[in-house]
Amino acid sequence: LVGTLLSAACLPWIGRGADRIGPRRMMMAASVGLALAGVALSAVQGIVALTLAFFLLRVFGQGALSLSSSHALALRYDANLGAVEGLRGATIAAASAVAPQVSIALIAARGWRSAAVVLAVSAGAVGLLAALFLVDRDPPRRAPTERDRGGDDGSFTLAEARATASLWILFVALATVAAVLTAVHFHLQPILATAGMNEAEAARTFASFAAAGLAATLVGGLLADRMRPSVLLTVAMTLLAVGTVLLGLADSALDAHVGMALHGVAHGIATATMAPTLARYFGRAHHGAIRGLSGSVGVAGAAAGPWALSALADVVGGFGRARTRAGARRRVVCVLAAARSTP
Repeated sequence: LVGTLLSAACLPWIGRGADRIGPRRMMMAASVGLALAGVALSAVQGIVALTLAFFLLRVFGQGALSLSSSHALALRYDANLGAVEGLRGATIAAASAVAPQVSIALIAARGWRSAAVVLAVSAGAVGLLAALFLVDRDPPRRAPTERDRGGDDGSFTLAEARATASLWILFVALATVAAVLTAVHFHLQPILATAGMNEAEAARTFASFAAAGLAATLVGGLLADRMRPSVLLTVAMTLLAVGTVLLGLADSALDAHVGMALHGVAHGIATATMAPTLARYFGRAHHGAIRGLSGSVGVAGAAAGPWALSALADVVGGFGRARTRAGARRRVVCVLAAARSTP
């Protein structure tokens, strides 16, 4: 928690740095930093050193490298930015499915300290090679288009963006998706235990989430180039709500798999929509800083979600469902009716 929140706090400064030195140099610096963080992790002794090493991994890896890759795409692409962001998200999803298995095998073969060095140095080397040979040394300059809503150069500063309602609408959606998904994933086993599912069966539902999310990210990226972001985000938030209710009322493995698949689709569409919308609406001149702030919001939501759900479970007496499915449905209907009658 400490390492994650500290890395989130650093993201706006990393984004400003990317605006100044460009995504190529930022990616190179982050790749070297990630490799050194792995070496530091392999030598830790005690909780303080472990927390510091974890912070370095988060800030250079999921922080600076992720931000600089998205920033590089935003500077290079416009009309098909959604499609390439969707492809980026799909490769992240695929790598996330493979990396844990590689990690387990390395730890079993060489121990966790050696595995930390091999994994971090390898990832850093890949990032360094990508920065040297795949990222523009000088990104092309684009004239403002009708998609860009900013000032004379089509761009908002970070302060100007923070003063708009649009940015906070996007951030509320981003934080909600991050909070709900992380909360459900952290507590999925006790949630599904109320439906009689054991740990192995609950773990298998992640395959449905990953498969649906990968497909939705690719399709969502294509749709983000053709549809209004307000429509796509409304669809994503609706699917997120439906999937969460279905998981809470699950009576079978099929219910759980469908609920997790809906979560995957919601996450894929939201992810593919968010990045191109930030670039197109607020422009590119200060995109790194704005993208860094959005990263902080997403990480903060992910950190708060599991805690909020566990606190709520303490208040209501656990993750248990209503005693009958019919009773649960009546409760949902009552809540919806009350919401509709509220001014």
